[in-house]
Amino acid sequence: MTYAKLINGILMIAPRKLRSGAVLVYNPPAALLEAEGYKPVVFTEAPAAEEGFRAVCGWTETANGILQTWTLEPEGDVSDAEALAILLGGEGA
Repeated sequence: MTYAKLINGILMIAPRKLRSGAVLVYNPPAALLEAEGYKPVVFTEAPAAEEGFRAVCGWTETANGILQTWTLEPEGDVSDAEALAILLGGEGA
């Protein structure tokens, strides 16, 4: 099972080593990861996209975990300004 945090819409996978007090824990167990705010991630299969569209991955956080979601968006060139806006979570120019 993969554990992660969702920070500003970006999935941050749990580290393979985690400091718990004065102890460095390698391959921390689920209970420790959950105590540190990490949640289990549920990965889903991308939907089939019609011609001219592409499946774009997103994430939804719930009380119990983080769910991979998909939206279908038109294919096409994206301007530099639109790409920057997408990365920063804003709207395209």
